[in-house]
Amino acid sequence: MADLEAPDPDGSAVDRPEPLAASKVLLDEPVPGVARLTLSNPAKRNALDHELLDALAAGIGRLDARCLLITGQGEVFSGGYDIGGFGDPERFAREAEQLVAHPFHDAIRALERYPYPVVAAINGPAIGGGLELAVTADLRLAVRGAKLG
Repeated sequence: MADLEAPDPDGSAVDRPEPLAASKVLLDEPVPGVARLTLSNPAKRNALDHELLDALAAGIGRLDARCLLITGQGEVFSGGYDIGGFGDPERFAREAEQLVAHPFHDAIRALERYPYPVVAAINGPAIGGGLELAVTADLRLAVRGAKLG
């Protein structure tokens, strides 16, 4: 993950998050050997959508950090899948599984296959698909009062 670090004027390394999925996911290295993926869509409660899930799967697949930390930006880990973008409620009711399955399963599979520990830092509510992401991690740490459902 050396490509995420740039020298500071004093010569020390400074970690600058790499935006993925139109900045809905941020990738950085808070300490050497630890990659952090931050769900970064607080206006939608860090809701999961195709673009974000595809970026998670692709981003995880190229990491070589000895530990992967997943968290959410703001006060919510993830409010689940973003169904607001589907528009037609009847179409969503008929095709929900197909619309959601592919990118979600790829992201879950990428987490399951990560060769080093995956930690979910649950910084607030983790609902639906957000909870599934958290449960897939090897270790989960939650703030007091976090809602899981």
